[in-house]
Amino acid sequence: MKKKYLLIVTVFLSLFLLVGCGGKDNALVGEWKGLTDGESRDMQMETTFNFKSNGDVEYSNEFGINSTGTYEIKDDIVTIKLESWESAKEVGEWKGLTDGESRDMQMETTFNFKSNGDVEYSNEFGINSTGTYEIKDDIVTIKLESWESAKDYKFEVKDDKLSLTAQDVYSPSYSEMVKQ
Repeated sequence: MKKKYLLIVTVFLSLFLLVGCGGKDNALVGEWKGLTDGESRDMQMETTFNFKSNGDVEYSNEFGINSTGTYEIKDDIVTIKLESWESAKEVGEWKGLTDGESRDMQMETTFNFKSNGDVEYSNEFGINSTGTYEIKDDIVTIKLESWESAKDYKFEVKDDKLSLTAQDVYSPSYSEMVKQ
């Protein structure tokens, strides 16, 4: 009888420890909705996080921005890395001149980077095109319908200005594009 009682207590404690140790991670799993902080509703955004048990997370907000990523829990801190947050500062409309020694050798250009990976392009000569872009580290790969192939640019956002430095000798670079 003592062995049976001891076995039941051991199994119960083992289950308690398994659930208790995993409880922190498991408590976060599921869909969470709420508003971002802000003084008024005008300054808030309805947001949804859907935490998966495998460390993946899905994000969406009331403006239609959706993203996926990963999360990690250490102590009482949740660290979330979303794909859209990696590129959020580049999203938007940027206008500027191609690099050149004089204005005769420059062209006014606009890139409009969308949060879903789409891009719109136009220049002062009336050329308009759409396409896609992808960011990996500090390289943005842009593929426009009007271009024969995708082009890689090293990008940097500094002091509210975007610089795109062509990674080949045939493509123009764009320094100091201003967000519109």
